Amino acid sequence: MQLIEDKKNERIFVLLGSGNRNFRILNLDGRNQIGLVGGDDDNPLFYGRSTGQWEGDTLVVDTINFHPLSRQARGGSTNMHVIEKFSQMNDGNVLYSFTVDDPSVWAQAWSGEYVWRKSDDRVYEYACHEGNYSMEGILKGARILESEAPGVVESD
Repeated sequence: MQLIEDKKNERIFVLLGSGNRNFRILNLDGRNQIGLVGGDDDNPLFYGRSTGQWEGDTLVVDTINFHPLSRQARGGSTNMHVIEKFSQMNDGNVLYSFTVDDPSVWAQAWSGEYVWRKSDDRVYEYACHEGNYSMEGILKGARILESEAPGVVESD
């Protein structure tokens, strides 16, 4: 997951890690969750309608209006309400916590949290290669070229 802040328009784009077209827009200026770029009561968005605000060093995200067929709404209904908190820890990791509330489905709200570990690894472009039968040949050719390069020592 990646957060990109758009300070001019007071919003944050949340890029989700499972697909290159999956994102959420978090308005930080108090704009209403409904009626912005689609996602009204008659046309809910797959990831819901989110607004965000900073509470100290913690980004708090409030999301409603999930599409009933989305993965996020599985088990819930169109009344589902999710509060998420993203807090950077001293070690650079991010503590992610959430609370899910849907009185039409659950007797009480439920919560969870986990730590997203900081990584110095490179982030690679997401691309689906399902059915791309030439990928094996492309990668095999690249490994042959790498092995033939001068000064390359193969490892076990």
